[in-house]
Amino acid sequence: FLLDLGNIMLSKKDRLIRPTLSRKEELLEQFLQLLFEHCKEQHVVTFYAERLFITPQYLSLILKELTGKSANKWIDDALIVEAKILLKAPQATVQQVADILHFSDQSTFGKFFKKHMGISPMEYRKSLSGWYSIFLLSFTELIPVDQFGNTIDQASNSENHKCVGGCSEWVGEDHDPCY
Repeated sequence: FLLDLGNIMLSKKDRLIRPTLSRKEELLEQFLQLLFEHCKEQHVVTFYAERLFITPQYLSLILKELTGKSANKWIDDALIVEAKILLKAPQATVQQVADILHFSDQSTFGKFFKKHMGISPMEYRKSLSGWYSIFLLSFTELIPVDQFGNTIDQASNSENHKCVGGCSEWVGEDHDPCY
């Protein structure tokens, strides 16, 4: 999803001479900007269509024509990307993720996530890796711990440890966290 969004936005912004966009291309660009800004709070096509002064049906038609994906699919994909990012933060509960994404309750969020990912939010979180990269602040350095809160010995586990972002370095006081 982010790659699609990035490619569309970059293809339009990187040119020195901005070509004249068709009305449909302008609406696509405006929709993507609105989606980027509001996807956590707004999950219905009507919201986006109203801000573009078009009908929800026309918005979906344009998106399907230009991208191959309907407005609902774009919104669902954006929500899934946001959910996956939030679920990578082990300190956030599934309920908190559901709240951040403005789902009515945890159950509704869980059903949505499972419908699109094929697994529950907790199963997704467990599938990320054998280790959750949780870091505890200890006076002058960050100490990595596993998903159970046990500290990970740097010397004996450095080959096996992976940070959330896939980096292979341990994080110390002079480095940014790996997520």
